Amino acid sequence: MKRLEMDDKEAVRPGSPRRLHLRLIVPESLLEGTVGGARVMADQLERLEELNELPGFEFRVVDGDAGPYFGQGVSFTMMRFVEKRFDDVVLLRTLHGGDTWLESAAEREPYERALVTLDGAVRSEQQSARRLSHASLRLRDPLPGHGSGEQQRHLQLVAERVGR
Repeated sequence: MKRLEMDDKEAVRPGSPRRLHLRLIVPESLLEGTVGGARVMADQLERLEELNELPGFEFRVVDGDAGPYFGQGVSFTMMRFVEKRFDDVVLLRTLHGGDTWLESAAEREPYERALVTLDGAVRSEQQSARRLSHASLRLRDPLPGHGSGEQQRHLQLVAERVGR
């Protein structure tokens, strides 16, 4: 079996027939959480912002107001290949410690349908990038006393000063 190899320059060269395209779709609620703490989450979001600047990387956020959608709560990776000799595959990471590869058209169909359905529920690339940036900034620079009476007192003091 021949192994195909490609260096990084070939993978990102504009117009390359072998250019890698990656589309990451996440629910909006993911941007609201702080898995690992605010600093860790902010670092992760900043890394996504950096990746989003690369050619071939697309970050999209599922609109939090979209309501329930087909495939909600399911995490999977769909790999599509330009070369016709390779069939598309779906990778499922399972809790029992193994990976499940779905290769037949019948097995892949529900996941392909989920991606088509998501197209109507995701924010635009620009909106998604803005949402990502806002979430990162919120974690890096939280409001004073965020979520407490201290924040209300701060806002009240600002309003009193402006009123004078």
